[in-house]
Amino acid sequence: MRFKTGIGAAVAAGGCVSAGASAGTFSAEFAPSRDAVLYESATGSLANGSGDYLFAGRTLQGSGAIRRSTIGFDVSSIPAGSTITGVTLRLFMSRSLTTASVDIGVSRVTTNWREGAADPGGNEGGGTAPLPGDVTWTGTGLADNPLWNTPGGDFFPAPSAVQSVGGIDFYQWFNDGLIQDVQAWVDGTADNFGWMLTGIDESILGSAKRFNSRNSFEEGEQPVLIVNYIPTPGAASAMALFGLTAFRRRR
Repeated sequence: MRFKTGIGAAVAAGGCVSAGASAGTFSAEFAPSRDAVLYESATGSLANGSGDYLFAGRTLQGSGAIRRSTIGFDVSSIPAGSTITGVTLRLFMSRSLTTASVDIGVSRVTTNWREGAADPGGNEGGGTAPLPGDVTWTGTGLADNPLWNTPGGDFFPAPSAVQSVGGIDFYQWFNDGLIQDVQAWVDGTADNFGWMLTGIDESILGSAKRFNSRNSFEEGEQPVLIVNYIPTPGAASAMALFGLTAFRRRR
């Protein structure tokens, strides 16, 4: 079943505050500021920073290879001191070898990374040679900190949220863990390096799922992050001067 969210095309990466929860609560929608795929490779010889798709899980060919994806959102437009009350990550899963459900986790990344310009083309499942500045299985893409501490990316092993992903459709991740992540980013108590999409059981052959990235040309199927928050009274007053009002949740 497709979620009838009424979001439409992904909004600008800087976020868009809109009308619609309870008194004093605001809602902001964000498109990703960066996203990329990590293809399992001991030499870091594969990349996908600017392609149309993201992957999570294990491929079917041979003994299979793991795919993970990084995705980041710039939430700096949320006023400092705000209380985060709800977070939803929405992705469109556009290709899978099977309609069988696989648990896909979203975990907070702990080391900075760069999107890069590599674009495999086609269905993108095999990746392509990295260009300078591309994040890979072994490297962050950053000149001042070129290697992950752990190949495959640095992220919390316990996911902030998990969703069961089956056939082609929209899927949403929402959990207190995501609220805690965004709250930490807004408060400045944790660096905002985004999230890592991973298969919860990466040993399952053929479990890889493909999601549309921020570069997808399919309107309305790019990733979207929806954040509900309560700003401090002073921030709320300032927002009102710009015509931004608290919203009521549609039933």
